[in-house]
Amino acid sequence: MKKTAATQLAVSTLLMSLLAACGGGGGGGSSGSASTGSGATAASSGTQQASTNTVVANSGATLVAAAATSIAAYTATGNVDTDSLGYLNAIRQTLGLRVLTQNAAVAQAALNHADYLVANQASGHNETPGLTDFTGADSQTRIDALHPTTFNGEVTITTQTGIQLPSLYGIETLFDAPFHRIVMLSDFATIGVGSNSAAVSNNTALYSALNIDFADPANALASNQFVAYPFSGQTGAPYQWVANESPNPMNDAPAYMGATVGYPVTLQGGVNDTLAISTFKISSNGVNVPCLEVDPQTASIGSELHGAALCTPYQALSPSTQYTATVAGTRNGAAFSVSWSWTTEAAASQKQAVGMGGLIDKLTVQ
Repeated sequence: MKKTAATQLAVSTLLMSLLAACGGGGGGGSSGSASTGSGATAASSGTQQASTNTVVANSGATLVAAAATSIAAYTATGNVDTDSLGYLNAIRQTLGLRVLTQNAAVAQAALNHADYLVANQASGHNETPGLTDFTGADSQTRIDALHPTTFNGEVTITTQTGIQLPSLYGIETLFDAPFHRIVMLSDFATIGVGSNSAAVSNNTALYSALNIDFADPANALASNQFVAYPFSGQTGAPYQWVANESPNPMNDAPAYMGATVGYPVTLQGGVNDTLAISTFKISSNGVNVPCLEVDPQTASIGSELHGAALCTPYQALSPSTQYTATVAGTRNGAAFSVSWSWTTEAAASQKQAVGMGGLIDKLTVQ
């Protein structure tokens, strides 16, 4: 089978496997709810630049300091594996996070699952014994067999279409999806990227898989630090996204699933943190932006979050506009509050919210 660019779209569920601990807050009885941003104190202008996008009124926590105000454009090589690693590390480096090191054993585990997905035209993280290229029932088993670790994660995307998509398509799609983004920005030390593709039986389309495995704790995130995205001071941030991911952040507002919504805002600490959110607000020019908040206490899908929370605006944000997020709650029992601002990109710069328009016939997120 030939390794090629990712090309029907299915972004599978994220999976973070923690042998030592599950992480996250767990329990809880609250469901994802619409955050109206009541009490927001943002005082920002839609035309202000990054120099005014500063963290304000932080208490009990701080955000990891970004190394720049924008993410430099990544020059694609055309190789899916190389470009996926390079693109993600460019973002992590800009955010002030550890650059991930490619590990040959972890990469082999990732490739093994990509091979399985393509051979069986399957999706997701699980494998069925007896099927072609089976190497392990779940990501934890597959990674641990080649690289013993107590801390691992996986994100994967499978696509089918009659065209070959750009080499960055898969990684960009995964990163924009907030549950997957949280895994990709977690405090891992190593990474392995594997991709594969093959013609489907009628030879009119390619079935492709991009699978990324993560392993080992880096222990680089301080106990009082959070990672935010969009990040503080960022310019050129996306302003819209198609809500197609599993778990779907719009799960508790099903009318918005699959619709174009605002670009999701994420905040994360360590995956073993017990995080409880009391406030997650987004505002612009002092006007609150309604968004659907999900945290570890969200009854429906909160168990998928480990030390992280997100809020997805119901409507696309405005281009070239400054926004402020304010998040408060407790982390491992200690109260915290953080606030930060960013500016969205110009309308002419925004890529399609997801996909390649009519070039992809079907979009399925699992």
